[in-house]
Amino acid sequence: MHNTKSNEDGYFAWYAEHAKNLRTALVGYGAGFLALIVTNENVLKAVKASCLPKTVVSLFLVAIAIQVTLVLINKYLAWLAYDVERKSEADDSKRRRKVERWSEAIFIDIGVDILSGLLLLVGTGFVVFGAL
Repeated sequence: MHNTKSNEDGYFAWYAEHAKNLRTALVGYGAGFLALIVTNENVLKAVKASCLPKTVVSLFLVAIAIQVTLVLINKYLAWLAYDVERKSEADDSKRRRKVERWSEAIFIDIGVDILSGLLLLVGTGFVVFGAL
């Protein structure tokens, strides 16, 4: 594969679509489960039967909260990158270097996604095993 601008744009679009889908799935699962607790008596009984019902709800809320926080961080980082370009700041400006460094920090997204998944998995496990 050749490293061209069109390939770069295509790969980023591919990444962005998957990132959006994963975030939607994680938040949807967490929020959907919390809605199910409120609206379905059987699910509510299963949560209450788990050893730590408040912990289960907290795990789901924290998973949602950290995903929303990541969206806000990425939103403001995107605006800063846009602003640096709009103002045509020099390639060696301190602000440009900071924005570029943070925009390349994929470990933040990876860490938040893994943590969210684990929180949802543990919360679900408490309910499933509590209902058995």
